Amino acid sequence: MVPVMFNHSYQKARILTLFRAFVCLFITVVNGYAGVPIKIMPLGDSITQGLGSGINEVSYRQQLFLSLVEAGYDVDFVGSRKKGSFATPYFDADNEGHPGWTASQVASNVYDWLVQNNADVVLLHVGTNWGYCALRCGDYSKRDR
Repeated sequence: MVPVMFNHSYQKARILTLFRAFVCLFITVVNGYAGVPIKIMPLGDSITQGLGSGINEVSYRQQLFLSLVEAGYDVDFVGSRKKGSFATPYFDADNEGHPGWTASQVASNVYDWLVQNNADVVLLHVGTNWGYCALRCGDYSKRDR
């Protein structure tokens, strides 16, 4: 099997499409929470944390936050990590993005994170690290379960 090379333009377009779907979902969900901030936990791997270096790692989170605020919603991102806190324009940088983590690693910690950071909605993005490793290493036998 020939490994598939990642096309960053295609990947960025897919992320933006997912972002738009998230916005539509949240607008629907948030309508039931008039006047109360909705707590959203961005949860996953490095795509959740964001690309870049240090404090400017924002991923889809910045665009999502700004779109929801612009639409008039009161949102609060929650999580034990804070990446992108000095990004411009400002957004709530709290998240649970863990670079390099597999779905199993995230699953084994999700309960504790949710207890520490109560969330109304969880955005989950996992599985990329297993897929990338399998393509790079050619080993599909050690599938992350």
